[in-house]
Amino acid sequence: MFIVTLESGAVYQKRVASAGEVFSAGIIGTVHFGLGNATKITSVEVKWRNGKSVLLTDINANSTVSTDEPGV
Repeated sequence: MFIVTLESGAVYQKRVASAGEVFSAGIIGTVHFGLGNATKITSVEVKWRNGKSVLLTDINANSTVSTDEPGV
């Protein structure tokens, strides 16, 4: 399981995902956020099942980013 939290201006969204579930267009491990008119994402934090986190900042809208679970 992992938790993805996104902040973009006044927008705050959270998604909880489980390993093996299928998300967005049948791609495993993909989490999609709708941003409305926002053009920039302030931060995305991924909290992994091992308790570690990855923080991504200053991301353009309509981007695909990826990260790996630290320590795996």
